[in-house]
Amino acid sequence: VVDGVNALAVDMFFLKCGSHDNVPRLMDVFLDDSSREGKLTLIYGKTDCHLSTIIQSKQLLTDDHVQYFAYQLLRALKFAHSAGVCHGAVSPMNIHVCVNCDLQLRQFHCPGVPWPKDHDSSSSSYETNTNNSPP
Repeated sequence: VVDGVNALAVDMFFLKCGSHDNVPRLMDVFLDDSSREGKLTLIYGKTDCHLSTIIQSKQLLTDDHVQYFAYQLLRALKFAHSAGVCHGAVSPMNIHVCVNCDLQLRQFHCPGVPWPKDHDSSSSSYETNTNNSPP
């Protein structure tokens, strides 16, 4: 599956550059031998929700919340861009948040690996074949 290969390539880029608090760490990779395509499942650290869930909730976001989220998002983008990795669609669905307000930007794109044919970079509905690790 191209998106699994892309995500794995991005993780290899990040491993070469070092780790970052606002970029998820790859914890495990499973190859499904039963599928003809050899589907990859990538396991990342657990987060509690997407930023879109928080935005749609009735929870009050203070200016401090917004500033802290923006600061972390910019740190993640700076780290990725300095590694030569881009992000196709920064959206609340691609920003994962923990209960302590730490966030991780997910679904980066590795240069040289094509997007899947059905990928629309203006949409947040594109999902890679990844899972959070169990609690």
